[in-house]
Amino acid sequence: ITDKISEIRIKDYNLASISGGSSALCEVTVKVEDAMGNSVSSKSIGEDIVITSVQAVIDGMNRLMIKKLLKQKKT
Repeated sequence: ITDKISEIRIKDYNLASISGGSSALCEVTVKVEDAMGNSVSSKSIGEDIVITSVQAVIDGMNRLMIKKLLKQKKT
């Protein structure tokens, strides 16, 4: 990760249980923002809260990078 994209903040974090029992699933939704004010939301579903949270943040970072690349292509 290079440039300003490496400076991200988690602006919103939401955790919800979508099933019960010993193999319960959780849904994590995050909103991440880079240093330039670009923000995106992403979601991940899984059994482990920590892994699911990290996956949601990584997905958000990927979305920010794609958004940045698309802006650069337009200019």
